[in-house]
Amino acid sequence: MRVAVRVTTNGMKVITIHEVKEGKFSEFINRLYQQVLMYSEIEGYRTEQEVFMSGTEAMPLVGLKMPEE
Repeated sequence: MRVAVRVTTNGMKVITIHEVKEGKFSEFINRLYQQVLMYSEIEGYRTEQEVFMSGTEAMPLVGLKMPEE
């Protein structure tokens, strides 16, 4: 897992990057939302979840492949 944190005028913004093993996405999302629900009980705490694919995963969806590095 990779983590990035920055301070804003409204608090902190934290971004985490997880690499999910093949076939484990549903399990991962369920665990993620369980953690979010625990924090949602804290007054003033806000959260937003965004799910992104890697370029290697996303490019074939539009008929392309990632260029070689």
